[in-house]
Amino acid sequence: MQKTLTFVVLIVALTVMATGQGQMTKTKSGLQYSDEKVGTGDTAMKGNTVQVHYTGWLYVNGKRGAKFDSS
Repeated sequence: MQKTLTFVVLIVALTVMATGQGQMTKTKSGLQYSDEKVGTGDTAMKGNTVQVHYTGWLYVNGKRGAKFDSS
């Protein structure tokens, strides 16, 4: 679950960076993410299932390159 959630957050961060939206938050590990659209439901807790829509882009020298995945 932890690895899946980390991957999903990474993809969301890449999507936000690609669209230039949202304020980025950086974790201790260096992962950057942003909520493009904040939900109004209960806060996700360990063991919960969440739904995330994303597009992942590869970046080279700070410039968006190829799209590698999306939901």
